[in-house]
Amino acid sequence: MKISREEYERLDFEDFVEKLKPQYSTLCSLEDMKNACVEAVNVMEVSLAIHILEPIEEYGVWYYDYDREKGMQYVPQPLSQKEDLMKAGYLELVG
Repeated sequence: MKISREEYERLDFEDFVEKLKPQYSTLCSLEDMKNACVEAVNVMEVSLAIHILEPIEEYGVWYYDYDREKGMQYVPQPLSQKEDLMKAGYLELVG
C-alpha cells in the first residue's frame, strides 16, 4: 500500500494492520497462525506445526508475515511496528 509521510506519521500500527489485512493473505494474526498450526496437526504435518509455533514462541507478537502456501519454505516473520510493515513490503512511502 502506497502511503504519504503524513499518513505514515498520523496512523499507528494497528490502523495499518486493519487496512492491510483484508488485502493480504500473508498478513496473519496470532489467531490465524494458531489455526494454521491446528490444521497442520490435523493432517499429521507435525513438522509444519512446529515450524509455525517456533516464531510464536520466540517473538510472541500479535501479527506475522507468513505465506501459508509456501509452508516450511517460508519462515514466519514478526510484525509489531510500522517499520516491520515497511520492511515486509506491505507499506511504501511515496511523495
